[in-house]
Amino acid sequence: MKAFGSACILAGGRGERMRGQDKLYLELGGERLAARIAASLRQRFEDVIVATSRPEAFLSLGLRCVSDEPGYEGPLAGLLAGLRAANSRWLYLIAVDMPAFSLPWVDELMRRISQAESAGEKAAACAAASGPYFEPFQAFYSCSLLDHAAGGEAKPARSIQRMLAGKQVLRVPEAQALGYGAPALFQGINTPEELAAARLAISP
Repeated sequence: MKAFGSACILAGGRGERMRGQDKLYLELGGERLAARIAASLRQRFEDVIVATSRPEAFLSLGLRCVSDEPGYEGPLAGLLAGLRAANSRWLYLIAVDMPAFSLPWVDELMRRISQAESAGEKAAACAAASGPYFEPFQAFYSCSLLDHAAGGEAKPARSIQRMLAGKQVLRVPEAQALGYGAPALFQGINTPEELAAARLAISP
């Protein structure tokens, strides 16, 4: 299986702070944000997956949808579903409410992963990090995580951070991530005010 090629858009959550606006149908620049994200991803990934409990919301976009991994919750359930459906050893993860995307950032993570694999390292993820924590989105995850999930943990992990506890994560220091569009690169749209700001940022 090739190293790269699949990306997953995580489309879960209720978006309570959007005051009645459905996150899956948010529009930016005259088109659905989900469609913009998919188009951006396709510049590097031929296989774009959506992890969602509402596949009907993506029928018109022609995107392949998968359901959350049973027995898990939140973003971790979507990540595992995406990993199971991936056509490559590594999966890029982004959320459906994240308007920013950076090809140089994706390329930098790919470079670090390839370098680590050439050195014989067995990393589980590659992500921006600050101290002990890392950014769960705009990050790559190894399909080897499925082996841990299938290992029948007595207490299944309840978050991506906990799933990766004790595993090697290729960390890009926060200061270096600034050169690729951070912190905006990792920010989602959670309120009507943030949506208005995102629209203003791309207006002519």
